[in-house]
Amino acid sequence: MRNLAHEGDSIAFQTVHQTNEYHQDREVVPAFEDIMDVIGSRGKFQKRLNTVFICYGTIVNVLSSQMYNFVMQTPDHWCHVPGREFTNLTLDEWKSATIPKEGGTFSKCLMYNGSALDGASEVPCQHGWEYDDTWYPLTVPSEMNWVCDDMHIVSDVMFYAQNIGAVLGLLFGYMGDMYGRRPLQLACVVMHVVSRVAMLCTPSLLPLFVVAESLGVGVAGVMLESAVSVGTELTGIRNRSCINCMACIGIPIGLVSACLCVQMFPSWKHSLLFAVLCCLILLLFCGGIN
Repeated sequence: MRNLAHEGDSIAFQTVHQTNEYHQDREVVPAFEDIMDVIGSRGKFQKRLNTVFICYGTIVNVLSSQMYNFVMQTPDHWCHVPGREFTNLTLDEWKSATIPKEGGTFSKCLMYNGSALDGASEVPCQHGWEYDDTWYPLTVPSEMNWVCDDMHIVSDVMFYAQNIGAVLGLLFGYMGDMYGRRPLQLACVVMHVVSRVAMLCTPSLLPLFVVAESLGVGVAGVMLESAVSVGTELTGIRNRSCINCMACIGIPIGLVSACLCVQMFPSWKHSLLFAVLCCLILLLFCGGIN
């Protein structure tokens, strides 16, 4: 028993000795965080990168994405009945004489075939529609008259665009893993521009209009994720929470900016052109950050 114990101690001693020799001979590779501490994680490059792509980039990304939701809104509308310009009636008085009521509110799709005082019958809109521009001066549905019998077009476009965009988002995320975050960031900005320009030209071509918006939906989440990933990787551990905070602050700012743009510009086309301009400014920085 004593000999067995002595042999066991010898084996344990040899194992420890071999392990120590292994660690002495092994080259110690520094961690990425250690390298960042040496070269600096809050230098001029990181500050420019975070300011442009985390702050401004997030705002532009959300602005462009949410702008679509606003320009696809359907304002309050009613049948256009010509002849009011030859009277001194107010809008409500004219609507009371020419538009029937449904549930206490004026109908959106019916009008009187004559005067309500004469017991005229109700017929569908014969001369187009009028829209309330209090909140939305001119949107895609109000320009294209996607109301009444065509009101399903709005929900169809948004449904297909969201679903196709979700699939594209998975594809773009995979491309980012394969080719890198920086090329993906550049591609996302370019596709934002292409998407918004294509939407301006294709509202009468519904398949192309859906595909154009699908590009914007697909790159929205990927663009934010890639920017935050690069920002946190190139920032020290103690400052990474600041990167996420900057992105979270940029999201509501972008949403509020989209609301203001819709109110400022008289047409949905002007709103999308403003989004394109903001993306082009961001695109200029893509070549300047090296």
